[in-house]
Amino acid sequence: MKGKVLDWLKFSPLIFLAGAFAYSFFNYGVLDNPGKLLYKKHCADCHGIAGEGIKQLIPPLKNADMAMEHFDSIACWIRNGMNGAIVVNGKEYDQMMYPIKLNEVETANILNYMAKEFFNSTRHVSAAEMATQLKQCAADEVAQQ
Repeated sequence: MKGKVLDWLKFSPLIFLAGAFAYSFFNYGVLDNPGKLLYKKHCADCHGIAGEGIKQLIPPLKNADMAMEHFDSIACWIRNGMNGAIVVNGKEYDQMMYPIKLNEVETANILNYMAKEFFNSTRHVSAAEMATQLKQCAADEVAQQ
């Protein structure tokens, strides 16, 4: 009897974790995409939960022609921010975008989420590709100064 109790106690943390996962999954649906969580934390206050932007102040991301055409530049925009007028879907926006310091994995997760949710794209960026892009951003920024 004592051996069975000890066996039960050995596996109780694993059973607890499995139960917590099952509870979360069945009560809240699928687990959130890590890019979605990061987008909500760092981007949604300005660009909106659904990527709709804020009227004439902040450009939308959903179906944004500029973002789709310059997808490889988005990582640099996130890392370095943007300043100056831009045209998105035929409307001009001139609001500063502040830089967000994220690592390669976080930036890749946000871009992959945006590609799927806002650009209806199957494009996928790896953390290794993101590291290369962000190094190029840093080099370009130094060259511009």
